[in-house]
Amino acid sequence: MSSDIFQYKPLEHRHSFRLLHLEPSLDHSADLKGWLHHATLSDYNYDLIEPYTSLSYVWGDASHKGVIHLGGRAMEITASLDAALSDMRDRSRVFRNWADALCIVQSNNTEKGVQVAIMGRIYSTAHHTVIHLGKSPQGFEKLVKDLKQGQPQNLTPLEDMNSGRYGAFFEAPLSKILSCRRGIGATDPRDIIFGHLNVVSGRDRCDRFIKVDYDRDLAHVWVDAARHFLDAPGIESLLLHAMNLSPFKSPEIPSWCPRWSRL
Repeated sequence: MSSDIFQYKPLEHRHSFRLLHLEPSLDHSADLKGWLHHATLSDYNYDLIEPYTSLSYVWGDASHKGVIHLGGRAMEITASLDAALSDMRDRSRVFRNWADALCIVQSNNTEKGVQVAIMGRIYSTAHHTVIHLGKSPQGFEKLVKDLKQGQPQNLTPLEDMNSGRYGAFFEAPLSKILSCRRGIGATDPRDIIFGHLNVVSGRDRCDRFIKVDYDRDLAHVWVDAARHFLDAPGIESLLLHAMNLSPFKSPEIPSWCPRWSRL
Protein backbone atom coordinates (compact mmCIF):
# COMPACT_ATOMS: atom_id res chain seq x y z
CA MET A 1 0.00 0.00 0.00
CA SER A 2 2.84 2.41 0.88
CA SER A 3 4.28 2.00 -2.65
CA ASP A 4 1.17 3.76 -3.98
CA ILE A 5 1.84 6.88 -1.87
CA PHE A 6 3.87 9.66 -3.47
CA GLN A 7 7.41 10.16 -2.16
CA TYR A 8 9.34 13.40 -2.70
CA LYS A 9 12.83 13.44 -4.20
CA PRO A 10 15.21 15.81 -2.39
CA LEU A 11 16.20 19.11 -3.98
CA GLU A 12 19.84 19.24 -5.06
CA HIS A 13 20.68 22.95 -4.72
CA ARG A 14 19.76 25.81 -2.38
CA HIS A 15 18.12 27.68 -5.26
CA SER A 16 16.26 24.65 -6.56
CA PHE A 17 12.49 24.39 -6.26
CA ARG A 18 9.72 22.15 -7.49
CA LEU A 19 7.11 22.97 -10.09
CA LEU A 20 3.85 21.11 -10.55
CA HIS A 21 3.17 20.14 -14.15
CA LEU A 22 -0.60 19.67 -14.07
CA GLU A 23 -2.08 17.52 -16.82
CA PRO A 24 -4.96 19.02 -18.83
CA SER A 25 -8.57 17.87 -18.66
CA LEU A 26 -11.84 18.83 -20.30
CA ASP A 27 -13.70 17.73 -17.18
CA HIS A 28 -13.49 20.15 -14.25
CA SER A 29 -14.34 17.36 -11.81
CA ALA A 30 -11.75 14.89 -13.15
CA ASP A 31 -8.99 13.66 -10.84
CA LEU A 32 -5.98 15.95 -10.60
CA LYS A 33 -2.93 14.38 -12.26
CA GLY A 34 0.59 15.58 -12.93
CA TRP A 35 4.20 15.38 -11.83
CA LEU A 36 6.75 17.49 -9.96
CA HIS A 37 9.66 18.95 -11.91
CA HIS A 38 12.87 20.20 -10.27
CA ALA A 39 14.08 23.58 -11.52
CA THR A 40 16.36 26.42 -10.42
CA LEU A 41 15.55 30.10 -10.17
CA SER A 42 18.28 30.91 -12.70
CA ASP A 43 16.52 28.70 -15.29
CA TYR A 44 13.48 30.97 -15.25
CA ASN A 45 15.42 34.20 -15.69
CA TYR A 46 15.43 33.41 -19.40
CA ASP A 47 12.34 34.12 -21.49
CA LEU A 48 12.94 30.99 -23.60
CA ILE A 49 12.02 28.79 -20.64
CA GLU A 50 8.31 27.94 -20.46
CA PRO A 51 6.89 30.27 -17.78
CA TYR A 52 5.09 29.16 -14.65
CA THR A 53 2.30 30.57 -12.50
CA SER A 54 2.56 30.93 -8.74
CA LEU A 55 -0.51 30.35 -6.61
CA SER A 56 -1.58 32.20 -3.50
CA TYR A 57 -4.55 30.77 -1.64
CA VAL A 58 -6.01 30.16 1.81
CA TRP A 59 -5.04 26.74 3.15
CA GLY A 60 -8.38 26.42 4.94
CA ASP A 61 -9.46 23.55 7.17
CA ALA A 62 -6.72 20.90 7.00
CA SER A 63 -9.25 18.18 7.87
CA HIS A 64 -10.98 18.67 4.50
CA LYS A 65 -8.93 16.76 1.97
CA GLY A 66 -8.52 16.32 -1.75
CA VAL A 67 -6.15 14.09 -3.73
CA ILE A 68 -3.70 14.66 -6.56
CA HIS A 69 -1.95 11.85 -8.44
CA LEU A 70 1.74 12.60 -9.04
CA GLY A 71 3.50 10.17 -11.35
CA GLY A 72 0.64 7.75 -10.77
CA ARG A 73 0.91 7.91 -6.97
CA ALA A 74 -1.61 9.55 -4.69
CA MET A 75 -0.94 12.51 -2.43
CA GLU A 76 -3.41 14.17 -0.08
CA ILE A 77 -3.83 17.94 -0.38
CA THR A 78 -6.19 20.37 1.29
CA ALA A 79 -9.63 20.81 -0.21
CA SER A 80 -8.84 24.48 -0.91
CA LEU A 81 -5.76 23.57 -2.97
CA ASP A 82 -7.77 20.88 -4.76
CA ALA A 83 -10.36 23.50 -5.70
CA ALA A 84 -7.73 26.02 -6.82
CA LEU A 85 -5.90 23.56 -9.06
CA SER A 86 -9.18 22.29 -10.55
CA ASP A 87 -10.15 25.86 -11.42
CA MET A 88 -6.72 26.68 -12.90
CA ARG A 89 -6.20 23.46 -14.86
CA ASP A 90 -5.99 24.00 -18.61
CA ARG A 91 -8.28 22.13 -20.98
CA SER A 92 -5.65 21.26 -23.59
CA ARG A 93 -2.08 21.75 -22.34
CA VAL A 94 0.13 21.12 -19.33
CA PHE A 95 -0.14 23.89 -16.75
CA ARG A 96 3.03 24.79 -14.82
CA ASN A 97 2.33 25.94 -11.30
CA TRP A 98 4.03 26.57 -7.97
CA ALA A 99 2.00 26.07 -4.78
CA ASP A 100 3.82 26.04 -1.45
CA ALA A 101 1.88 23.22 0.23
CA LEU A 102 2.58 20.89 -2.69
CA CYS A 103 6.02 21.99 -3.88
CA ILE A 104 7.66 22.13 -0.44
CA VAL A 105 8.01 19.07 1.79
CA GLN A 106 6.06 20.37 4.78
CA SER A 107 7.45 17.70 7.11
CA ASN A 108 11.08 18.62 6.35
CA ASN A 109 11.94 21.65 8.49
CA THR A 110 15.35 22.15 6.88
CA GLU A 111 13.95 22.24 3.35
CA LYS A 112 11.01 24.35 4.43
CA GLY A 113 13.34 26.95 5.94
CA VAL A 114 15.41 27.18 2.75
CA GLN A 115 12.33 27.36 0.49
CA VAL A 116 10.54 30.00 2.57
CA ALA A 117 13.72 32.10 2.50
CA ILE A 118 13.64 32.18 -1.33
CA MET A 119 9.86 32.35 -1.63
CA GLY A 120 9.95 36.01 -2.61
CA ARG A 121 12.15 35.16 -5.59
CA ILE A 122 9.89 32.25 -6.54
CA TYR A 123 6.90 34.59 -6.69
CA SER A 124 8.77 37.38 -8.50
CA THR A 125 10.24 34.98 -11.09
CA ALA A 126 6.79 33.60 -11.92
CA HIS A 127 5.14 34.96 -15.05
CA HIS A 128 2.21 35.95 -12.85
CA THR A 129 0.54 35.04 -9.57
CA VAL A 130 -3.04 33.85 -9.20
CA ILE A 131 -4.80 34.66 -5.93
CA HIS A 132 -7.49 32.04 -5.41
CA LEU A 133 -10.14 33.14 -2.93
CA GLY A 134 -12.31 30.05 -3.09
CA LYS A 135 -15.91 29.89 -4.23
CA SER A 136 -17.09 33.24 -5.56
CA PRO A 137 -19.92 34.96 -3.68
CA GLN A 138 -23.21 35.60 -5.45
CA GLY A 139 -22.88 38.41 -7.97
CA PHE A 140 -19.08 38.28 -8.15
CA GLU A 141 -18.91 37.07 -11.76
CA LYS A 142 -21.23 39.88 -12.87
CA LEU A 143 -19.03 42.40 -11.06
CA VAL A 144 -15.92 41.15 -12.88
CA LYS A 145 -17.76 41.23 -16.20
CA ASP A 146 -18.93 44.80 -15.60
CA LEU A 147 -15.41 45.91 -14.70
CA LYS A 148 -13.98 44.37 -17.87
CA GLN A 149 -16.65 46.02 -20.04
CA GLY A 150 -16.10 49.41 -18.43
CA GLN A 151 -12.61 50.27 -19.67
CA PRO A 152 -11.10 47.25 -21.42
CA GLN A 153 -8.23 49.31 -22.82
CA ASN A 154 -6.83 49.63 -19.30
CA LEU A 155 -6.72 45.92 -18.50
CA THR A 156 -3.46 45.06 -20.25
CA PRO A 157 -1.32 47.67 -18.46
CA LEU A 158 -2.87 46.56 -15.18
CA GLU A 159 -1.97 42.94 -15.86
CA ASP A 160 1.57 43.97 -16.82
CA MET A 161 1.96 46.06 -13.68
CA ASN A 162 1.04 43.10 -11.50
CA SER A 163 3.29 40.66 -13.34
CA GLY A 164 5.65 38.90 -10.97
CA ARG A 165 8.60 39.84 -13.19
CA TYR A 166 8.30 43.48 -12.13
CA GLY A 167 9.29 42.53 -8.57
CA ALA A 168 7.66 43.53 -5.31
CA PHE A 169 5.33 46.51 -5.52
CA PHE A 170 4.44 46.34 -1.82
CA GLU A 171 6.99 46.63 0.94
CA ALA A 172 6.50 47.83 4.49
CA PRO A 173 8.18 47.60 7.89
CA LEU A 174 7.47 44.37 9.73
CA SER A 175 5.66 46.29 12.47
CA LYS A 176 3.17 47.72 9.96
CA ILE A 177 2.61 44.36 8.28
CA LEU A 178 1.89 42.67 11.61
CA SER A 179 -0.50 45.46 12.55
CA CYS A 180 -2.38 45.14 9.24
CA ARG A 181 -2.82 41.37 9.66
CA ARG A 182 -3.96 41.69 13.26
CA GLY A 183 -6.34 38.87 14.24
CA ILE A 184 -5.49 36.62 11.28
CA GLY A 185 -4.02 33.28 12.29
CA ALA A 186 -1.70 30.84 10.52
CA THR A 187 -1.53 27.05 10.33
CA ASP A 188 1.99 27.31 11.75
CA PRO A 189 2.18 30.38 14.06
CA ARG A 190 5.84 30.84 13.14
CA ASP A 191 4.69 31.79 9.64
CA ILE A 192 3.17 34.96 11.11
CA ILE A 193 6.80 36.10 11.20
CA PHE A 194 8.52 33.97 8.55
CA GLY A 195 5.80 34.35 5.91
CA HIS A 196 6.17 38.12 5.65
CA LEU A 197 9.94 38.50 5.48
CA ASN A 198 9.98 38.64 1.67
CA VAL A 199 7.86 41.81 1.61
CA VAL A 200 9.39 43.73 4.51
CA SER A 201 11.40 46.86 3.94
CA GLY A 202 14.81 46.70 5.54
CA ARG A 203 15.13 42.94 5.03
CA ASP A 204 18.86 43.04 5.84
CA ARG A 205 18.10 44.41 9.29
CA CYS A 206 15.46 41.71 9.85
CA ASP A 207 17.95 39.02 8.85
CA ARG A 208 20.27 40.08 11.65
CA PHE A 209 17.75 38.84 14.21
CA ILE A 210 15.28 36.56 12.42
CA LYS A 211 16.35 33.40 10.60
CA VAL A 212 13.85 31.20 8.78
CA ASP A 213 14.42 28.02 10.76
CA TYR A 214 11.53 25.62 11.39
CA ASP A 215 13.60 23.66 13.89
CA ARG A 216 13.50 26.75 16.12
CA ASP A 217 10.58 26.60 18.54
CA LEU A 218 7.77 29.14 18.58
CA ALA A 219 8.88 30.91 21.76
CA HIS A 220 12.35 31.64 20.38
CA VAL A 221 10.95 32.89 17.06
CA TRP A 222 8.78 35.38 18.94
CA VAL A 223 11.73 36.59 21.01
CA ASP A 224 13.84 36.95 17.84
CA ALA A 225 11.14 39.17 16.33
CA ALA A 226 10.96 41.24 19.50
CA ARG A 227 14.72 41.80 19.41
CA HIS A 228 14.38 43.07 15.86
CA PHE A 229 11.78 45.57 17.06
CA LEU A 230 14.09 46.79 19.80
CA ASP A 231 16.76 47.46 17.18
CA ALA A 232 14.65 48.84 14.34
CA PRO A 233 11.27 50.58 14.83
CA GLY A 234 11.86 51.43 18.49
CA ILE A 235 10.52 50.49 21.87
CA GLU A 236 7.14 52.14 21.28
CA SER A 237 6.29 49.73 18.45
CA LEU A 238 7.29 46.75 20.54
CA LEU A 239 5.18 47.84 23.51
CA LEU A 240 2.20 48.49 21.25
CA HIS A 241 2.26 44.85 20.13
CA ALA A 242 3.07 43.55 23.61
CA MET A 243 -0.28 44.87 24.88
CA ASN A 244 -2.06 42.06 23.01
CA LEU A 245 -3.07 39.20 25.28
CA SER A 246 -2.59 35.52 24.41
CA PRO A 247 -3.40 32.27 26.20
CA PHE A 248 0.02 30.97 25.15
CA LYS A 249 2.36 30.91 28.16
CA SER A 250 6.03 29.98 28.21
CA PRO A 251 8.75 30.63 30.79
CA GLU A 252 11.10 31.29 27.85
CA ILE A 253 9.14 34.37 26.73
CA PRO A 254 9.74 37.61 28.67
CA SER A 255 6.63 39.52 29.77
CA TRP A 256 7.50 42.38 27.41
CA CYS A 257 7.62 40.11 24.34
CA PRO A 258 4.46 40.13 22.17
CA ARG A 259 2.59 36.86 21.59
CA TRP A 260 2.46 37.34 17.84
CA SER A 261 -0.15 34.62 17.20
CA ARG A 262 -2.91 36.76 18.70
CA LEU A 263 -2.04 40.15 17.22
